[in-house]
Amino acid sequence: MDEVEALCRLLQEYRVDGMLLSPGYQYVSVESDFFLVREEIHHKFQRVLELSKGYRLTSTPMFLEFAAGLREYPCSPWSTVTYTPQGWRGPCYLIGEKYYRTWEEFWQSVDWDYWESRQDPRCHNCKMHSGFEASVVLGLRNSPKDMLRMAVWNFLE
Repeated sequence: MDEVEALCRLLQEYRVDGMLLSPGYQYVSVESDFFLVREEIHHKFQRVLELSKGYRLTSTPMFLEFAAGLREYPCSPWSTVTYTPQGWRGPCYLIGEKYYRTWEEFWQSVDWDYWESRQDPRCHNCKMHSGFEASVVLGLRNSPKDMLRMAVWNFLE
């Protein structure tokens, strides 16, 4: 994690507005064993959460807490959809089980409840920014405290 802090320091020296950190995880189209598992992600992101107090990270505080294992959220695979020459890729851009010719077919055919629940074994280690920041935002309506934290994070930090 020293290299992440060094990168944060360097980017701050160059007056970069912020940096997005999100854990990667192994998915079907990447056949390699260098990705982190859930426990490793939690450990690394507990340190990233500490770094976020001294450096401008563009991940929301609630997402960083989620990545550190301090919160749970459902996935929001519909929040970052992918359109390719083959059609709409579903259920998410990492797990492209099927391509749909039309938006309506895509939206009506994917079992969103199943994918949001993260029951699929391929989703076990996933904590990708693209699948969970929308869940953070949706969760704000249930917590005035988090809504205030988000406002402070957006406007004052």
